[in-house]
Amino acid sequence: MSRTSKWSTLCSGVSLPLMLAVVAPMTGGTALLAQAATITGRVLSEQGNTLEVANVYITELNVSVGVNAQGRYTITIPAERVRSQAIVLKARAIGYVSASTPMTLTPGAHSHDFTLTRDINRLQEVVVTGMSAGTEQKKTAYTVTALTAQDMPIPAASALTALEGKVPGAQIVTPNGRPGTQASIVLRGPKSIDGAIGQGPLIMVDGIILNGSMSEINPEDIESVEVVKGAAASSLYGSRAGNGVISITTRSAKNQSPGIRLNTRSELGWQDIAKEYPYARRTMMMMDEKNQRFCVVVSGQPDCTRTVDLAAEAFRVNDQGGDYALTPYPLKRDFGIGNSATKPELRGLFQINQFPVNYDPIAQAKLPGVINTNTLDASGKFGNTGFFSSFSNLNQLGAVRFEQGYRRQSARVNVSQSTGDMFDTQIQTYYARTANFPDNENWFNISRQHPSVNLLARDSKNRLFIRSDVTNEGGQNYNPVIDNVQVNGRTDNDRFLGSVTERFTPAAWIDFSATGNMDRQRVSNTTLQDRGYRTTALDIGNNTGNISDSSSASSSYNVGLDATLRHDFGTSLRTRYQTRYTYEQQDGWGVFATGSTLTLPGLVSLTNATTSISNRNNTTSIRALGYSGSANFEFKEKYILDGLVRRDGSSLFGAANRWNTYGRASLAYRLSDESWWKLRSVFDDFKLRASVGSAGGRPPFADQYQTLTVGAGGSIT
Repeated sequence: MSRTSKWSTLCSGVSLPLMLAVVAPMTGGTALLAQAATITGRVLSEQGNTLEVANVYITELNVSVGVNAQGRYTITIPAERVRSQAIVLKARAIGYVSASTPMTLTPGAHSHDFTLTRDINRLQEVVVTGMSAGTEQKKTAYTVTALTAQDMPIPAASALTALEGKVPGAQIVTPNGRPGTQASIVLRGPKSIDGAIGQGPLIMVDGIILNGSMSEINPEDIESVEVVKGAAASSLYGSRAGNGVISITTRSAKNQSPGIRLNTRSELGWQDIAKEYPYARRTMMMMDEKNQRFCVVVSGQPDCTRTVDLAAEAFRVNDQGGDYALTPYPLKRDFGIGNSATKPELRGLFQINQFPVNYDPIAQAKLPGVINTNTLDASGKFGNTGFFSSFSNLNQLGAVRFEQGYRRQSARVNVSQSTGDMFDTQIQTYYARTANFPDNENWFNISRQHPSVNLLARDSKNRLFIRSDVTNEGGQNYNPVIDNVQVNGRTDNDRFLGSVTERFTPAAWIDFSATGNMDRQRVSNTTLQDRGYRTTALDIGNNTGNISDSSSASSSYNVGLDATLRHDFGTSLRTRYQTRYTYEQQDGWGVFATGSTLTLPGLVSLTNATTSISNRNNTTSIRALGYSGSANFEFKEKYILDGLVRRDGSSLFGAANRWNTYGRASLAYRLSDESWWKLRSVFDDFKLRASVGSAGGRPPFADQYQTLTVGAGGSIT
């Protein structure tokens, strides 16, 4: 037994060096064969400046990286993907003509620098909205307006207002100056006799169909915006695109450079009225001989037997009143809403006296309108995983005194993951929380105030005057800024956007993609007109207070499945075919309750109300399906033909018309690429194009309960 052990030990001692001698050269050979490939270089402009926004990519390997602050890039290809194959290394930067170089991918180090020239007409920008796949601008058969972050160097508080003046023909209007107000945008003229359908375009963010406003979206996250207006370009989106399409892409995680980069940005600004408001400084009212006090009407007594100081009279009627102001003394020649002057009086007395004290009514009610934004973002890439994240805080105080304006806190995380040659995953997530405070101020009444009125005056109890104007001006006697103090309200919104896209490319001529998107939000609103609410005259209904409370939630999902095939017939004819399936689901609910005659002041609860208690609720549920097929033909990069057919079904359509068909046909001819074109010094790009198409609009949910009556002369009610 011991012999065997000894022999075994001896054999081990002898064979180990032999084994090492044999394995060592084998290991060395494997290391040589399995060596990775590394490609490095720089991307510069024609002036030799670095281009920090460039990215370098290899389409055949589904690899893309961004450059660093010095314009350098590094692409590392794992050994198992290096097979001495032919590839094309490409570089692209926004606003520059892309460049490429063919190379054979072999193990070891490779180096190539790119010099990009300016693309003055931005013809090589790639657009995707309305297209079956990314297409260079010069090869589109219809109009697509593309904007990048460079076109919007100063982010606005709202993503839509950032487009103002940058999209031809777009009408962007903010209905008021209230912070957080959603701007309205019209890309095309009215297309329906029913205004309830609305004229706003379909808006998408990272493929997510928005089911709400854009005010919660952080503009600093935006990388590019594409806008299509015509029916032909919009037909890909069927029954939701009759008013055009706006597609927003946030900052990509895919094209980041290796490592991690941190950026921080802080902005402080304000808005103000450029000039003084030209308010009237004179009056027709009768004054004493010193033009300091105003004459009171006393029955049976001569004019100016008794006079008052307007500020003292305003203090008296407000300080000595309880929930409502006292009635002021009547003033001689107090003409206006409550008392009309005769024609002789108007001719001889119109604004003959100067007010002894002047207050600018607009200056009293407004503030500088401070806006403060702080943003921190991080981006980078580790291996095949790229990421972009941002955190932002916006505080827009607004220009209204005693108001709190609008607040928004947001966070974004975008992740990109490439797995081998075939799989590519994109994940975009965004969360925003906003608080909006109502604007209860009556700006019209502010502009109608007499210059003698001090809107900010307070009584002995430190209360703002409820009746700031003691003249006989009807409802305009009411202090137009006091409801900013008397009425308490707040709207809170929590919103989450999420998108996942998986792309599978089994071969260069075919790829499949699946997308799942979600938009969920919860909104709550409370408005309290507290007990003890003050009025200019006795008003029991308002003096005893009221409260309203509402809460709503909505969720929107859209799913898409695509298959795209490409085939080249020789070097002249390129073709692309795509089929697409889409599913949309929108669900929502809401509750709303009100009550009056509050028991206790300061208690923000519906249980505090004792009369006029009411509540209601609603639920909505919408479903839609879509199928489409498209084909694109490109001959010698000069002749382009594109066609699409889409079939849409929606629960919003009438029972007898659940399905509708949309489509387009378009063609383009690039004359400037012809060899005989002699006007290159005049026209860098000259293209003829024609298109015809159709897109639709879905009726609102409530329209299924609507009836229309056609009256005399064709009137519709």
